[in-house]
Amino acid sequence: MPAWVELAGASNVRDVGGLRAGDRVVRSGVLLRSDHLDDATTDDIALLAGDLGLRGVIDLRVGSEDPKPPSWDPHGVELLALPLFDLSGTTDRSAFRGDQAQSYAAMLELASASLVAILGFVAQLDGPVVIHCAAGKDRTGITVAVLLALAGVDEADIVADYLATDERLHLVRAQLAKKPAYDSMATNPLLAEAMTAEPIERVLQVLRDHPGGAEGYVLAHGATPAQVERWRQRVLSA
Repeated sequence: MPAWVELAGASNVRDVGGLRAGDRVVRSGVLLRSDHLDDATTDDIALLAGDLGLRGVIDLRVGSEDPKPPSWDPHGVELLALPLFDLSGTTDRSAFRGDQAQSYAAMLELASASLVAILGFVAQLDGPVVIHCAAGKDRTGITVAVLLALAGVDEADIVADYLATDERLHLVRAQLAKKPAYDSMATNPLLAEAMTAEPIERVLQVLRDHPGGAEGYVLAHGATPAQVERWRQRVLSA
């Protein structure tokens, strides 16, 4: 069962704790994923930054999505605004049309430097981090899958975590439809089509086939062995 975090201003927030990694599991209270948090209420922020002890937020949206994140500084939460390649259709409505699995694989290549920067950020934090884009589906799904694969999480659990978004996607789409930046959503297949496992399975295949696997992928694009080890220590149970 997904560990949903119920907020008034966001619908697709969950802790990925409990996923299996061989004979270990992902710790709770380390890695969360979410749809956008622009509409987070005062109570939502108090829950995230206070009760859950959030220490980092990674916002993957591009400028054309008109992001308006809450102010995290007063709560001791560090914001990393690191736009990943635009899968929303707000920059180029012809981009990434058609095959989602192919789009995800392309994204993995185009965003490699950013994914390594994200690894560095999450590895050095001392507390929970939430990763989000607009819907918490595509860019967030790819980023979380890379981090989980790097930690050795079972692929079946990574896929199941990705597909959990489908339970809340109708709520996310309804919320995004109210925002002018996402008026292309109805014609963007990456946002409008039903979710399947194939796109994230393609990402995992690319990582698996890379020399050295997921670790080889991040090291080839600038990560250090120390960052990889620190992340594994943070995210996995003893």
